[in-house]
Amino acid sequence: MSRGRHSATGRGRTIRSGVFALVVAVAAAIAFPLFSQAAAPRPNYDWYDAGASSYTISSPAQWVGFANLVNGIADTDGDASTPAIQDSFAGKTVNLGGNLNFAGAQIEPVGGGEYGNSFDGAFDGQGNSIRNFSISVELEGADASGTTEYIGLFGRTGGTSSITDLRVEDASVSVSIVKDDAGTVREQAIDYVGLLAGYSGGPITGCSTSGSVTVLNEMDQTTQITLPIMWVGGMVGHVMGDLDGCTSSASLDIRAIGAPVAEADQSTLIYDVGGIAGCVGSDDSSLDPDSSRIPADITDCSFSGHIAIDTPSSAGVDRFGNPVYACSYAIGGIAGYARGDISDCSNSGIFEGPHMEGIGGIVGSYRGLFFDAPGVSRRGDDGMKEGAALITVSNCFNTGSMYTYDACGGIVGSAGSNTLITGCLNGADREGNLVHNYVLAGGFTKPCPGGIVSMTYGDISYCANFGEVASITYSNGATVDLSTGSYTTGGGYYAGGIAGFVDCYEDTQGNVIGDVNEVWGCFNAGPVRAGSNMRQRAL
Repeated sequence: MSRGRHSATGRGRTIRSGVFALVVAVAAAIAFPLFSQAAAPRPNYDWYDAGASSYTISSPAQWVGFANLVNGIADTDGDASTPAIQDSFAGKTVNLGGNLNFAGAQIEPVGGGEYGNSFDGAFDGQGNSIRNFSISVELEGADASGTTEYIGLFGRTGGTSSITDLRVEDASVSVSIVKDDAGTVREQAIDYVGLLAGYSGGPITGCSTSGSVTVLNEMDQTTQITLPIMWVGGMVGHVMGDLDGCTSSASLDIRAIGAPVAEADQSTLIYDVGGIAGCVGSDDSSLDPDSSRIPADITDCSFSGHIAIDTPSSAGVDRFGNPVYACSYAIGGIAGYARGDISDCSNSGIFEGPHMEGIGGIVGSYRGLFFDAPGVSRRGDDGMKEGAALITVSNCFNTGSMYTYDACGGIVGSAGSNTLITGCLNGADREGNLVHNYVLAGGFTKPCPGGIVSMTYGDISYCANFGEVASITYSNGATVDLSTGSYTTGGGYYAGGIAGFVDCYEDTQGNVIGDVNEVWGCFNAGPVRAGSNMRQRAL
């Protein structure tokens, strides 16, 4: 059986026949047994006047009407024979007039999805909440149809949009592509997923999210679909505007359990996952052809949730005979990937995933390199390009712990050239209280755990580490308890209280480009642990 629709709000037309309504309800229950949540209310359009410039939404029914208008399926006059109405709300403001509780109802995203439209106006939550809603998409079997991108309360917002002062509470977003009983599965990627928004073309300010984001893709990696899961966040999957004053306590459970391409070495199946945002600003053009390299900034954001990521399939063995597993890349407490300034942010969330790479308490990949996906050209480190500006992570704090495969840092996972990490603390909060946290990496050869940053082509200044940094013994399904710090030390290359690996940017011929990187004004007060065969370990 194939299932692929977000929900069953339809075009919002009134069904006057009670018998017909009963038949529809029974049919829906048979066709969509997994969608057992309460039905969304019928849409209300009494608040809407096409000629107005400002609107107020005060009930779940009005919200459903708002979604239908953006999606282009609104039947405002109850006459099925008239064309549906679509309004992007460009140049208009939509206010939330009170708290909305959907009581577990399944709702449609506003914009994106199968309709292809976007919300282009200004949305002001006025400090109110939208809570207890569910968005669930499941595609089962090779013949399933439906969209698995732009999934969230707002599926897609345009470049003229903004979202401010909105609280999303106790919400659930779930997207899955699974095998049927015959073992067939649709080959389709899952992109742009978040509780507040799947994709936001404009800024997000003063918002918060709580609840769960669950993503599962069972398809095998192919040379056509190299990244089965990409751009997932506890708040927003991908935001092109600035993030300011946002918080999330969301729980993220992300799994890609299909097999990697056979010829790939440590092939990446999951990419750009963040406690707040999967990606902030434009991504590299090798992954996003529409990228215009916009460097959005992140200010005063915090994450206190949990991120669990798994890619359990084996990709064979490396040249040393060690098993190689598919992996995930660019995972961060605030952002998975960013190329703008980041300041005054904090993370107390927990990251767990034995096959994760490029993990940072604040940002996973900061103008970092990416070259693991077969068929995808190396993600550009644009820091040495003409006109590239210095980007800075400053005054950020991490007290969260992480257990990963390699390239994990208390503040930044992987930093590219022309970057600076300054005034940041790992193992201490904003008030200066010390918290014993763990930065643990279990890669066989070059785990590179670092108290501040794992690997960097940039500079580090005036940072301090108080957390515990360790290279640990790795095995698939290894037992690591972050709550107690239970682990077994291991070997490999590179571990440091401040940085695991600091290097100069080189071109493809190995020529050093730019200035020699520097580390100054930093100190480490945390333990750095590894096995006796660990090489290049530094305090």
